[in-house]
Amino acid sequence: MNSKRLQAIAQLVNSDYLNIWDCCCDHGLLGIELLEKTAATVHFVDCEKHLIDKLKAEMLNLPQYAGRWRAHLAQVETLRLDGVKRQLLIIAGVGGDTCIKMVEALLKNHPGLEMDFILCPVRQIEHLRMALADHELGLLQECLVEERGRFYEVVHLRRYDPHGIPTTLCLLSPSDNLMHMRYIENRLSYFGKSSRSGCSSAFTHYKTLLASC
Repeated sequence: MNSKRLQAIAQLVNSDYLNIWDCCCDHGLLGIELLEKTAATVHFVDCEKHLIDKLKAEMLNLPQYAGRWRAHLAQVETLRLDGVKRQLLIIAGVGGDTCIKMVEALLKNHPGLEMDFILCPVRQIEHLRMALADHELGLLQECLVEERGRFYEVVHLRRYDPHGIPTTLCLLSPSDNLMHMRYIENRLSYFGKSSRSGCSSAFTHYKTLLASC
């Protein structure tokens, strides 16, 4: 798996989960990596039939994982999760607004179920953090990835965790890390071209970090 982004997501996954849902699975590379890394049952989810059909065919060539995976042709918002054990849902490769809708639907449709999320939106990360802070979610882990000239935040969240979700990455240290410096400059440039006044606290935080260098 050559993608730094997918590698970063996989590194945040521990072996405690019995069920892992690779939502918007696309080519299935992440889910296959997690089959290798964990003992969990991995659920591949996508709404594109040709992707699910291709994935099913490819999985038949990996008999070592037989009985440990499921493929679901479905919208993420319509998933029905069975069982009482904590489950992990990974959503990546979609915009922040789409990610918010998916998470909110899953929380609403599964009251009381312990759920973890690993989210890696391709854009609108500050909006996602602010929106999900209004729900019963707390931050477990986070990381920053730079791949092919683009930046990605990866956040690992837990339902009913009391710590909450900060508006921006807590680990940013522009004085000591050139990638962090480039990321802050990237976000300030984004806000300079955007009318998202609702993220003013993030904008102010980035400006303060940059001024401290």
